[in-house]
Amino acid sequence: MAGSPDISACKTLITELLPTCYPTVEHTATLLGMPVRTLQRRLNEHGQSYSQLVDAVRLEHARRLLREPGTRVNQVATALGYADPSSFSRAFRRWTGMAPRGYQRRRQQARHRVECKRTTKPLANDGRNDTGRS
Repeated sequence: MAGSPDISACKTLITELLPTCYPTVEHTATLLGMPVRTLQRRLNEHGQSYSQLVDAVRLEHARRLLREPGTRVNQVATALGYADPSSFSRAFRRWTGMAPRGYQRRRQQARHRVECKRTTKPLANDGRNDTGRS
């Protein structure tokens, strides 16, 4: 799917349109210069409907935004074209099985664990016991 120029162009357009409006299939097809039915057929050839593609783009964008420290859920909702943060939260929960804030917390905890591993150095084991004797 990712190899298709139509799919890539469609994803790019959806991403660009999301902050300002919901990218309807008609609007997207017009901007791509093809009939709606052609766009739907090409997506179907890749096993995807237009609404599934919009959801996939929204999810990918949401995950990227939620990984950024300090990003608020309402900011993500607006960037993805949701008028109401609770609508975004319900959609995110449907996609991932968890709330956006839970996703952020989990990502922050994972990032913290990685940072802790980088800053702590393992003790050298040179064959000596705790007294320093062999």
